[in-house]
Amino acid sequence: NLKDEEVLLAFQSSLLAIQQDLTRPLLIVLDALDQIVVEGGTTNRFGWLPRVTPKHVRLLCTSTDGPSQDHVRQLGWKEHELLPLSETERLPIAKAYLYTFGRTFSD
Repeated sequence: NLKDEEVLLAFQSSLLAIQQDLTRPLLIVLDALDQIVVEGGTTNRFGWLPRVTPKHVRLLCTSTDGPSQDHVRQLGWKEHELLPLSETERLPIAKAYLYTFGRTFSD
């Protein structure tokens, strides 16, 4: 169980270490920030997120509305809202997913 400060330092140290060997841009995806659970009930479970990243590093985070989104807004990061897909947009994705398992929709 790491404290917020330890996680922040470890994450930032890793980003700096990566930057030294980086010759191409790096995208780090942090999915579902809103689902992070911190033991001990800390009020700042997102304090480890850096305010700035190294030159060639980009973070892409996903979250629903709530504290995680509020924290990212306080950091001043760019925000892009993704609207739900329509049924006509979802159907080919669902079919392709089922196809990978040899399944289809029943009519």
